[in-house]
Amino acid sequence: MNKMKINKATNKLLNWIKTWEINDGAYNGYVIHRGDSKRLKYIHDTPWSQGPIIQGLINIYNRTQDETYYKEAKKAVKVQMKRLNSNGSYDYAGFEDDRFSSLVHNSLANCALLEFAKLEKEINNESILFMDIMSTVKTNIDEYLIKILWDENYGAFKFSAIDYYSLGQDRFVANMNSVAVESLIIFYELTNNEEYLNYALRIGEWILTQKVQKEGLLYGAISYAQTHPDMIVSIYTALALRGIDDLYRITNDVRYKNMMIDAVEHLYRLIENDLFYHASYDGELRKEPYFIAGIGLILKAIEDVNISCNTKYPLNNIIDRILSKQTNIGGIKSFLAYNGKGNGRKNGNKNLEVWEDSSLVMGWNAHAFEFLSRHVTGEFKFRKIVKKYINIKWNYIYIETTKRIFVLNIWPIKSMILLYINKKKEKSIISLNALNIYSSIRKFINCKK
Repeated sequence: MNKMKINKATNKLLNWIKTWEINDGAYNGYVIHRGDSKRLKYIHDTPWSQGPIIQGLINIYNRTQDETYYKEAKKAVKVQMKRLNSNGSYDYAGFEDDRFSSLVHNSLANCALLEFAKLEKEINNESILFMDIMSTVKTNIDEYLIKILWDENYGAFKFSAIDYYSLGQDRFVANMNSVAVESLIIFYELTNNEEYLNYALRIGEWILTQKVQKEGLLYGAISYAQTHPDMIVSIYTALALRGIDDLYRITNDVRYKNMMIDAVEHLYRLIENDLFYHASYDGELRKEPYFIAGIGLILKAIEDVNISCNTKYPLNNIIDRILSKQTNIGGIKSFLAYNGKGNGRKNGNKNLEVWEDSSLVMGWNAHAFEFLSRHVTGEFKFRKIVKKYINIKWNYIYIETTKRIFVLNIWPIKSMILLYINKKKEKSIISLNALNIYSSIRKFINCKK
């Protein structure tokens, strides 16, 4: 791995991330997910971004001992703590849908807060900030995760207090529970309270049941949820490994080691041109959309397995592929072949580039930043770069500066948009999206019936 290349790429990416910073530590950003899921009007911070940004800043501090990064992480931590609401959950914890405060986003927040708590304890002993962080995380785990989301029969946490996507049946999502396990184990290690370890061990037994046993490409994958046993998503299999390595470290149970190795072997069977296939639904392999910046999630998971299991799965070619998509403003492109049929576009042409392919989504770039930050050298220095990113095709225009974004996409219909953003505001100035307009009209018509 070329350390100077990583330093330079991480510096560029951090430059871009900071163009979205507001309120002294909150990182804004719009959201584009697979399947046309988007949040474009409200561009506030979210734990999906805030968590890995905090982790990344901690990583750089640990590598450089430059107090600047401790202070930057501290600001972001204080913002995340302020998001705790009266029922113990975190606000803005739904990524593309603000109606949710989902398990994974709450747990990503907790993981980042606890990693900073460990650093704070090391630097300032049990300071007031350390105690405040521990109190915040304890409130979230006790009052929201355990009191509201825990299901004794499954031995796992539900998706969210109200699951608007599955109102008739509770979902228990493997990757979300695995991140919760990570937070529970860290909290146990900081408090010596075995109650939290016991919850983690219970969940671990359930996660083991989610491994795909069918021989072939999918063997070793981790199913999305008990409601979707045949839904396999590469980034979610990777995310599901986050707590498994902690379970293996705590228990030395070989079942967890085997699960990690089998999952990584599965992921490597789904690589094409150093990018991972997106998913398999009911046995149908769907290559697109290929995640670009979001592969940071997978790289981190594979690296954690290499560390935990003393394996040597190669990462360099994948890293180079991601960095080849880094723009001159510093952000990494989010997708490839977003307009493909595998992304739910029945008549889609994956070779037609759309604005979503050029998009620089904070949520995916934050995870790329967390991974890259692990590999900066002690010589890393933040150097400010002021540039802009312009991509003009026959069907769309994407312009992003350090302060604003302008997007116009005229074709295809599912990508039609007029978007104008001031990065320092929490709402877009203009957000006219064809799919959202169509959905609003349908809701209006149905209400009149």
